Amino acid sequence: MIFSTLIHKIRSRLATKLILVVLLLISAVSTILTAFFISRQKQILSEELYKRVHALARNLSYNSGYSVYWLEDNDTILQSLVSGVKEEADIEDVFIADIDGKILASTDTSYSGAVFSVPIEVNSASGYEWLPSDNPLIRRMITPVEVDVKAVDTGNTLIALKNEITSSLNEVYWYHIPQFPRFNSTSDEISFTTILGPKSPNEGHVSILSFSPENRRLRLLVYSASNGYWSHNGRYLVFNKMKPFPNCVELSVLDMKTGDVKLIARDEAKILGIPCFTHDDHYVISNLAPKGGPSKLFRIPVHGGEPIQLTFHDGSHWYPSCSPDGKWILYTSLQGRFLYVYNTETKTSSRVYPECDNQNWFGSFSPDGSQFCYLLQMAMNSFDVFVAEFPVTDNGKSQTNSTLYGTRLTFTGGYKYTTNWSPDGKWIVYCQRPEIGQLNLNRDIWIVPAKGGDPINLTASLPSNPKTIGYSVLDVSLESLNRAIAKGNYIALIITIFMTGLGAVSAVMLVRNIVRPVDQLEELVGKIAEGDLDQKVTIQRSDEIGRLAQSFNQMTQQLKTSLEDIKSKNQELEKAYKELETLDKAKDDFLSLVSHELRTPLSSILLSTELMLYGQSKSEEKQKQFLTTTMNECRRLTRLTNDVLDLSKIEAGRMEFHIGPLNVRELIEEVINTMQTIIEKKALTINYNVQPEADYLQGDRDKVIQVITNIISNAIKYTPDGGSITVSVTCDNETGTVAIQDTGKGIEKEDIPKVFDKFRQLENIAHHSDGTGLGMSIAKSIIERLGGSIRIESEPGKGSTVFFTLPIAEKPENKIRDKDTVNNANSIAYDANNVMEKKILIVDDEQAMRFTLKECIDEAGFIPITASGGEDALRMVAEHKPSLILLDVMMPGMSGIEVCRKLRENPKTSGIKIIMLSARGQEKEKEEGMQAGADRYVTKPFNYHDLLDIIEELLKD
Repeated sequence: MIFSTLIHKIRSRLATKLILVVLLLISAVSTILTAFFISRQKQILSEELYKRVHALARNLSYNSGYSVYWLEDNDTILQSLVSGVKEEADIEDVFIADIDGKILASTDTSYSGAVFSVPIEVNSASGYEWLPSDNPLIRRMITPVEVDVKAVDTGNTLIALKNEITSSLNEVYWYHIPQFPRFNSTSDEISFTTILGPKSPNEGHVSILSFSPENRRLRLLVYSASNGYWSHNGRYLVFNKMKPFPNCVELSVLDMKTGDVKLIARDEAKILGIPCFTHDDHYVISNLAPKGGPSKLFRIPVHGGEPIQLTFHDGSHWYPSCSPDGKWILYTSLQGRFLYVYNTETKTSSRVYPECDNQNWFGSFSPDGSQFCYLLQMAMNSFDVFVAEFPVTDNGKSQTNSTLYGTRLTFTGGYKYTTNWSPDGKWIVYCQRPEIGQLNLNRDIWIVPAKGGDPINLTASLPSNPKTIGYSVLDVSLESLNRAIAKGNYIALIITIFMTGLGAVSAVMLVRNIVRPVDQLEELVGKIAEGDLDQKVTIQRSDEIGRLAQSFNQMTQQLKTSLEDIKSKNQELEKAYKELETLDKAKDDFLSLVSHELRTPLSSILLSTELMLYGQSKSEEKQKQFLTTTMNECRRLTRLTNDVLDLSKIEAGRMEFHIGPLNVRELIEEVINTMQTIIEKKALTINYNVQPEADYLQGDRDKVIQVITNIISNAIKYTPDGGSITVSVTCDNETGTVAIQDTGKGIEKEDIPKVFDKFRQLENIAHHSDGTGLGMSIAKSIIERLGGSIRIESEPGKGSTVFFTLPIAEKPENKIRDKDTVNNANSIAYDANNVMEKKILIVDDEQAMRFTLKECIDEAGFIPITASGGEDALRMVAEHKPSLILLDVMMPGMSGIEVCRKLRENPKTSGIKIIMLSARGQEKEKEEGMQAGADRYVTKPFNYHDLLDIIEELLKD
C-alpha cells in the first residue's frame, strides 16, 4: 500500500522534489552530525588525556626540582616519584634526566645511565611539549624541571668570608630555598639561609643572604654558612659553618664592626645548630649533639669558654628563643614537635601546651616578653601562625586571655617553617612552601602584622628567572584512546544508518500529507488570482496547510478593503502635505518678520547716523531727536536678539532658573517705572491692586520681570491713546494669580491660541508694529517651567486680559531691598578731586568700541587709557597703574580671560578692579569670567548709566 502510494505520487513533480529533498537533507544532516561527532569525540578525548598527563608532568617536574638539584642525596626520592606516576592509567614509561640528558631515574631499568636526546622543540621552548615518539601508539610529554633563580647584589656585600669565595662567584648569584629568616636589631632587614651558586646547581653552597622588606634587594652576608642570628646590639652575627677538615660543624661569631670571626663551638655530629643570643648578648644558646646523641640546648660564652648543657629530656631540641629578662628559653622538641620552655632560675623544662596533641613548634618571644608566636598544626602538613600571652596556664590558656592556644594570625594553611618576632614588635616573619607538591622544598618568606592583618609574601616579588636543570619525560599509551575513538565511530555509523532509514519513511509520510491538499489549494488559488475574491478555501486542518488556507481566506478579505485603505491613506497624506505647506509658510513668514525687524531698526540707525555725519542735523534739537531714534532702535534690536536667544535656550532646555520669593508689588512698580515715558506719551491710565496675601510669589525674579514686561508691553502697544491698563494680583489657597487687563481692540476667539504659537500667531492678526511676536511664546514657557499656567480672555472691541499663576511664597525675614540702587549720570562725580586722579584702562580689539568707551569714561570725569590687545594691556597696566580695567573677552592672541588671570596672579596688580565686557552671555561663559578673577561681567550691548553705576560701586569699594 505504501509503495503504491509512493509510485503514484512520484508522478507529481512536487512529490518527487519533496522526497529527494527530504532524503538529501536527512542524509546531509546525518553525515554532518556523524563527522562532527567523530572529530569532536577525538578532540575531547585527546584534550582530556592531555590535561591529565599535563597535570602529572607538572607535579612530577615541580616535586623533582629539589631532588634533581641535590641528586647525590635524593636519587631514591626521584625513583619513588617516577614509580608513583607509572601507576597512573595510560602511563607506559617515566624517566627524569638532568640538563645534559643523563637519565637520573626511570621506570624502565634499561634506561639507567643512558643519555636522553632532548628534541629541538623542547630546547627552544620554556613550557610543556606533547610530541610523537618512534612508536605510533606512544605519545611523549616532555617537561622542563626548573628552579627559581634570584639575582643577588654582589656589589652591595655587607660582610663575606672573601677568602672562601671563588672568582666565578662574582658572575652569577642565585638562591633556591630560603629558610630560618631573622630580623636584624633595627627591624629593617631580614637575614636568611639559602643555597647560593655561581653558574650551576652542582656548584652551590649554603650561604646567608639578607634583604630589606622595603626595597627587596638581595645581598650576601656570609658565604658557605647557615643559620645566622643577629645580636641585640646589632654588632655580632652568630652562624654555623660545615667544615670538611675536620668533619664537623663550627659555630662562630662574626664581629660586624671589625670583620673578625671567632670560633666558639664545634659539633662532631655535624648537626647544624639553630643559635640565638641571650638577652645581654654575653652568651649564645644553640643545639649541640653531646657524644653523638640527640641534640640538646647548650649555653656558649661569646668571648670564650666551655659550652654548658641546659636541657636533658628526651628528643632533639631545636630553635631556641630567649626572653628579654633572661629567665626563659622557648624551644622545640623534635620528638612529637612540641613547644617547651626552660626556666634558667630553676633549671627545669616543661611543655607549653601539655594537653595539645597537634604539633606546635618554632616559637619566638615578643620584644617585651609578654607574648610569644609559634606555629600550630591545623591539618595534615598545614600550619598557621598563632600569638599567645606568656606565661600560659596548664589548660592551654594565658593568664590574661581566655582564648585557647592564643590568637590565630594567618588562615592560609600550608606547610610553614620557623617564626621570628621583629625587635620593634610590629611584624612576625615565617617561611611557607607553595601549595603544589608535597616533596618540593621551595619556600617563600612571609611577614604578618603582630596585631593581625593580611600576610605579605616578600620573596615572591623578588626579581627571578626560571633556570632549567633537567627534564621529566612521560611516555603515554594511546591504546585506550584509540579504543574509545573506534567505539565512538561505530556508534556514529549506526546512528547514520538509522537516520537515513528514518528519513526515507518520513519522506513517504510527508508526500502523503502535503501533496494532496496542495493540489486542492492550487486549484482554488487560481480562481482567486482571476479576481474571484469571494472564493473560499474549505480545507479543514489545524497544521501549516490549514493555516495557509485560512490565510488565503483572510487575504481575499484584505484585498477587498485594501482599496478603501489606500484611498484613506491618500487623504491623510494630502492633509499632512497641506499642514506641512502651512508650517513651511509660517516658517517663511517668521523669517521674513525677523528679517524685517532687523532691517527696519538698522535702516533707521544708518539713516540717522548719516544725517548727523554729513551735517544734515544742524540744530541741537534735531541731533537729540536723531540720537534718541538711534538709541531706541538699538534697544529694539537688543530685545529682538534677547527674544531669539531666549527661544533657543527654551527649545534646547538650557535656560537656567533661580527660584526664590518675589515681591510682586515691587516687580510691577519696577516694570511700570521703566515704561513710564511711553505710558505718559500715550496718556494711558495704569491701575494696579495687589492683595496683601499675594505680595510674595515663588519664582525667578529676572524671568518673571521678563514675563510682566512682555505682557504690559503688548497691552500698551494695542491700547489706544487715553485708554487704561489694570494690573491685579489675587491669591487662592497656595496659588497667586496675576491679571493684566487692557482696553485695546481685543482678539478673535479662534485666534487666541495662536498668540502663544511662535509661527501661526502671525496669521490674520494685523497688530505688528515692531517686535518678533515671540514674547508670549517665551512667557508661556517660563511660567510653565516655574510651575504655573498662563491664559488669555478677550473679546473684539472690549480689550484683552492675560492671566498667569505662580505658587504663593512666604515673606522673607529681615530682607529689605534698597529701591535707590540706580544713580543718575551726574552722581558718579561724588568727589571731583578723587575721580580725576583715577585712571581707567579700556582694552578692546575693536577701534570703534575703544573710541566710544573712551568718550564715556572721559565724560564721566575719569582718565581713559586704551589698549588694543592682551599684551598691550599688560604693558599699559605696568606703566600707568590704573584703578579699574574695562576688559573685552574675545580678542585675537591673548584673550581677556588670560589677561585677567595674569593680573590676578601678580601681587602688584591683583587688587585692580576688572569689569569684563563681552557679547557672550551664556551662564557658563559668565561663570568662566568670574572664576578668572573678574569683579563684574557685563554683556554687550549695555546701558551707559548701568556701566557707570558699576564703575562707581567698584571704585567706592
